[in-house]
Amino acid sequence: MTVTYVNTVLHFANIYLPPRASLENVFTFILMAIDTCPPSAKIVLAGDFNIDILQDSERQKTLLHFMQAHGFFFLSDRPTTDAGTLIDHFWSNMPSTNTFFGVLDTYWTDHYAACFAFPAKN
Repeated sequence: MTVTYVNTVLHFANIYLPPRASLENVFTFILMAIDTCPPSAKIVLAGDFNIDILQDSERQKTLLHFMQAHGFFFLSDRPTTDAGTLIDHFWSNMPSTNTFFGVLDTYWTDHYAACFAFPAKN
């Protein structure tokens, strides 16, 4: 999905990674999504990755390495579930100093509603 707001174009991809899914499959999807964007595009990848960034694991390390190697910053900075895990991710190729991440408590799921904001250019 592409969104234009105040002369800023953002490309979004929503990702759901089942708990036992192959990381190679999601990496292939991410690379395909990136390849559809212009080289200087501002990209946001968001969704339930089912990988707790707060827990040191092989899957966590593999994901962090892949995303950082492709120029993405991890924007989520607090737990996104009632269990205290950070499995709902926001990644962007925009530096995290230019963005805001927040969560809102919900009553219908154990996941919080996550939000992302960025400064618009005038």
